[in-house]
Amino acid sequence: MARWIVSLLPSLVVAAGVAQTADPLREARDAVEMRQTDRLKRMLAADPGLARRADAFGFTLLHRVRRPEEAGILLSHGANLEARNRYGSTPLLEACRRDLPEVVRFLLSRKANALATMDNGSGALHLAAESAGARVVELLVAAKVPVNARDRSGRTPLHRAAQAGNVEAARALLRFGANPALEDADGRTPLAVAEQRRECCGTSGRLAESNEQLIALLREALAARKGRE
Repeated sequence: MARWIVSLLPSLVVAAGVAQTADPLREARDAVEMRQTDRLKRMLAADPGLARRADAFGFTLLHRVRRPEEAGILLSHGANLEARNRYGSTPLLEACRRDLPEVVRFLLSRKANALATMDNGSGALHLAAESAGARVVELLVAAKVPVNARDRSGRTPLHRAAQAGNVEAARALLRFGANPALEDADGRTPLAVAEQRRECCGTSGRLAESNEQLIALLREALAARKGRE
């Protein structure tokens, strides 16, 4: 019996490999992520439905794009601009999370909903505040996304920037009017969140250095606000 099973292994491995490479959505996803525009066009010409298909986690190809070129191709083949994955994230929200300003700009130009939120209440600015740079923040503010919007935990984008230690995003948010005095559902200001990060970042090293910059920035912003009141 053991020898019989062993003799079947090569065939099973080959079959599994064929099944894996024969998955059109996986291949199309690879084309999108590897920016193989011509390959993506050929696949969509053979099966236009790929543009709207989602994987097991609800991600469509438009959620995966890294450049406006592929986004435009997918939309021309019927991709859903407002498709939501398992977490309630749209292609625009994913582009914000991944810090892809050119994709964000393109999707906004195609009228993507800038006010869409995930299941946990996170909006585009919340996601940008965690992992994107100032350019994405600027694009979203220009698209009228409220700079002090709250998620379901009462956190503003500035809270999220403080939690992530994103100094660049925090600076941009403050420049556009983010209120550093707002408290989340636990009664914490963005400064309190940043100060709590010291427990994980310590007082030395690269993370600690950026966190101290963030704390100084938020303290200055709070002092300036109190001076105006």
